[in-house]
Amino acid sequence: MTHKRHSYVEFYPSDWLAGTSRMTRLQRSFLFDICCYIWDKAADVPAAELPLMFGDIEDWTTIIDNLVASGKLYRNSDGSVGNVRAMAQAKKAYELWRRKSRGGKAGADARWNVASESQENQVSQGTPNGNALGDPMQNQNQNHIQNQKIMSDWNPCPDLDEAFRDFWQAYPSRNPHPNPEMTARREFEAAVGRGIEPHEIIDGARRYAEYSRSEKIDPLYIKQTVTWLRDEGWREPHTPRRRPPLVL
Repeated sequence: MTHKRHSYVEFYPSDWLAGTSRMTRLQRSFLFDICCYIWDKAADVPAAELPLMFGDIEDWTTIIDNLVASGKLYRNSDGSVGNVRAMAQAKKAYELWRRKSRGGKAGADARWNVASESQENQVSQGTPNGNALGDPMQNQNQNHIQNQKIMSDWNPCPDLDEAFRDFWQAYPSRNPHPNPEMTARREFEAAVGRGIEPHEIIDGARRYAEYSRSEKIDPLYIKQTVTWLRDEGWREPHTPRRRPPLVL
């Protein structure tokens, strides 16, 4: 990236194909190039950049206008254009890189501080074998222990952790049937990365839980959480069927 670094962005071919199925090849190509720009720079495409990207295509401005009119792109007052989902992924990728970078720096600082303190203590106190630097293996073990402590105390994203806990508690139980939590967590993060608000997913899980209770659905037939997330189950109304009143 030019201004910000990141490790990768998540791309879902099935979502792309579904979202662009009614577009022409040129429209898809324009949209993909714009998304790539956003993924790389975590910024909208400036108006001055558009002719450089698409100026060799006849009526390229009309294609951009059509993408904006259809909601595939948005246009800012300065003429720059962007895509909501691509920007959400770019910001998520940058945040992931920032956390990794912060964690790596914390680990490096910890190793440096421990090594410095260890050397100072040994220089001032001496060592049994007369080596002022002490045992290298012992220093390495101390560094590792200190680094592990720092990383265990560091929570990279407390808000997302709390949101997922709320979601997991709201989702209907499949007990005693399997319902893997780690894969569900990855799908939850992916959905948030695509721009879905956590509360929207949590509200959907509550509706599904209420629906399951109302319809007395056997836990075996409740979707695994990861499947429900992949199917974007939060978009479903999950409305219980209305039963006729009892006639006495």
